Amino acid sequence: MPARASFATLPRCSTILKITLAILVALYVLSHVAATPSQVVMDRKNTKHSKTTFVTHTSTDTLAHEVLSGDGESVFREEGPVQENSSNPWAITYTPYTSAGACKTAQEILADVDEIAAAGFLAIRLYSTDCKVLTTHDLAETLRENEMGLVLGVHVSSGGLETAYEQIDDILAFREPGVIQMVVVGNDAIFNEYCKPEELIGLLKRTKSALSDIGYDGPITTTEPIAILNEHKEQLCPHLDVLASNIQPFFDAGCAAQDAGQIVAQHLQVLGSICGHTREAWNLETGWPSKGSEAHHRAVPGTTEQMAAVRSIWKEAGSRSAFHAFEDEMWKDEGVFGVEQYWGCMNIFSPR
Repeated sequence: MPARASFATLPRCSTILKITLAILVALYVLSHVAATPSQVVMDRKNTKHSKTTFVTHTSTDTLAHEVLSGDGESVFREEGPVQENSSNPWAITYTPYTSAGACKTAQEILADVDEIAAAGFLAIRLYSTDCKVLTTHDLAETLRENEMGLVLGVHVSSGGLETAYEQIDDILAFREPGVIQMVVVGNDAIFNEYCKPEELIGLLKRTKSALSDIGYDGPITTTEPIAILNEHKEQLCPHLDVLASNIQPFFDAGCAAQDAGQIVAQHLQVLGSICGHTREAWNLETGWPSKGSEAHHRAVPGTTEQMAAVRSIWKEAGSRSAFHAFEDEMWKDEGVFGVEQYWGCMNIFSPR
């Protein structure tokens, strides 16, 4: 359960002023939940090998907003840390591609799974069923032996829902409900205008109905920016078993690396409030780039910064976060700030 709210130090202000500001901001959040988020969008499209298209957005969501000073530096934080009850990180994101963009072999995938298990992760997040990853021989058995599970993605692309239907069929053919921890239908699909809320709801219903036939009764959800989920909560909440968002503190201009965990924990608490505190909140993509062409104000890419940020997130919200990513993904474009290829962080959990 989330800890009680706590407030970060507010320079040059008295205690009374800090409390007053906190109350005013809380009232603003409650009365302005549908405003447009400030976002940095990176197009991750790469059509080689029919790769899934990913879009990263800033975590500076309106609903989980910060009060900013004139230079963009955060001077107020709304919530306190999520209390951890386990030293194990929950999940890490994984794409079954080599640095050149080819599909990995079954042997390479299983070796990666073993490495992830050795680092203590409890789950692997897949964005889609690309490269027929679920057909990897002995995958389910390897997961069971290591007491791990899968967070399976059903990706929705700009091309429509047909590929999503194919991925549902892949999961049905997998027929291993016991190793599936969560199913995520869509990855910022509404935000990217790949589908409308009612279309996503239809896909959620179809997925739930299909997976129930193979005995899966675990959580099925989607992931969207917090403001998008809140904007459409009346439609979406009845169809989401848990609430999920990709919370990337690097895209918060006021976030220094060492503060990344606090930012993630705050956003998780706001996320959990959207459906009236009736659903668990999960962070399905989070981390920090080890390299880039430029800084994003206080958010600076680098190996030292990545180490500080990932350790901070691990401490504050590691049991509810999927760390991004298993390895650098050189098959992607560089993206905004030149960081898109450099999120690999396995060395922090399991030095190679």
